[in-house]
This record gives sequence, structure tokens and C-alpha cells, in this order.
Amino acid sequence: MTSEKTETAKARRVWDTFAPRYDRTMRFFERVLLSGGREWVCSRAHGDVLEVGVGTGLNFPLYPSGVRLTGVDLSPEMLA
Repeated sequence: MTSEKTETAKARRVWDTFAPRYDRTMRFFERVLLSGGREWVCSRAHGDVLEVGVGTGLNFPLYPSGVRLTGVDLSPEMLA
């Protein structure tokens, strides 16, 4: 396996392992550090949106109606 493929596989394993705790952990950090940042960014989206590193989809309900959203993530467990 090439170095790049090895690093990608390693990152995927890390995020796959973290997936079950992701939402809970992110909610904590958002309360402490971001205070509404996620809502602010998503509320300004319009048209076609590509969200890279979509995680578990925490942002999905925050997008305005009419947004055509495509989300991708390295970790299949995050998308599950």
C-alpha cells in the first residue's frame, strides 16, 4: 500500500472508531466554543451545497429549505 493509501486507511479507522461518540462530543464543543456557529453558517447556504466531511449529518436540519445538499465523508461509519 502506498503511503497516501496507508494514511487514508488510518484516518478512516480513526473516524470509524469515533463515529458512535461524534454527535455527543460535538454538542459539547459547540456549547463551549462555537455558540451557534454551525447554525449561522448553514442558515446562509443556498442553491447547490457540497458538504465535505459531513460526519453524521448534524448540519442537515440546519440548512434552509430549497438547498440541494450533497454530503461526503471518508468514514462509512459516520454515514451509517
